[in-house]
Amino acid sequence: MKKFVWLIFILIGFTTTFGWADDTEIYGTITNPDLEPNILIVFDSSGSMSTADVPGTPYDSATVYSGSFSTDTVYERYWSWGTWSYQWRVFAGDVADLNCAWIKTDLLDQGYAYGRIYSSSYACGGSRRRLRMGNFMNYDESGVGEIKSRIEVAQQVITDLINNTDGVRFGLMKFNWDQGGQLVAACGADKTT
Repeated sequence: MKKFVWLIFILIGFTTTFGWADDTEIYGTITNPDLEPNILIVFDSSGSMSTADVPGTPYDSATVYSGSFSTDTVYERYWSWGTWSYQWRVFAGDVADLNCAWIKTDLLDQGYAYGRIYSSSYACGGSRRRLRMGNFMNYDESGVGEIKSRIEVAQQVITDLINNTDGVRFGLMKFNWDQGGQLVAACGADKTT
């Protein structure tokens, strides 16, 4: 009987071929230019998304915001032992004085920068600093624009993404902790949907 069982195992071993799965197919080795990628957007639709705490108007470096800070002055965040809190002080009188190109670019484009820069020569390197333009400080303190809810901002960002992206099949799903997920539009729905 033992010989018979061993004979069956040996026959199965010789007659069975192994099939190996090739996971590289999911990484794009097999290409089809007519096949568009699917992107399913999942929206958090829980109650916290109705919280209105997002500034309505983004910072625009071309706009001069009024306030108590000098527009082209660069300010540095530092720890004040006297007040036991973070404060802002003048780092450079004018952004044009900076010799670290990428920090200067970030300040001019987005209003803030974080990186290593020397306080004496304004060259790249030295201590890590959190810097802001005076114009950005004025924007931040002014509260420009109406405060929007988180879901309003998310909807606007996703709407812009869908309308400005071609060659992709978008889908939409909403999800929250007590109701789970619900498919709103399957991948491949038209953009207006």
